[in-house]
Amino acid sequence: MAQETIDAGQWIFTEGGQYGYFMYKLIKGKVSVYSGGAKVNEITVNEGDAPVSLGIIAALREDGKHTASVKSETEIVVERVFLDQIRGVLRNEIPDEMKSDIDTMLNTILINNEINSLKARLAKLPKVSLEIPENLQSNSVLQEIVRLYSFYGDKS
Repeated sequence: MAQETIDAGQWIFTEGGQYGYFMYKLIKGKVSVYSGGAKVNEITVNEGDAPVSLGIIAALREDGKHTASVKSETEIVVERVFLDQIRGVLRNEIPDEMKSDIDTMLNTILINNEINSLKARLAKLPKVSLEIPENLQSNSVLQEIVRLYSFYGDKS
């Protein structure tokens, strides 16, 4: 496969976007991974390190959508891997008894990505301090909301 260089600051793919005809193998450089608009990970591959696949989850999903966005932080070197090659291997070279395990692993990755995205959204919410007037009839309902919020939400 031919290698190509991508300049720093370029979006490689975006969350929710459809994959193209290929995914990337990061050969060298640094990228950031974003979920829900928040940076959730950085991946660095130095010369001589094993390459890291970017966009493989979208290639394996039925809807083909990316579950995260990836942006080059430095100049990066990548190889394009055509998705038909990956699909051909998965459909024709992987034993049927392994396909269920691969599906379980994929679902685990997707759920973890969703959890990380929700955590990032939660961290962006403002903290609230609700003072409840004593003369309200709905006082017990509001107190229960405050109790639940202090248990789940206010982790400052």
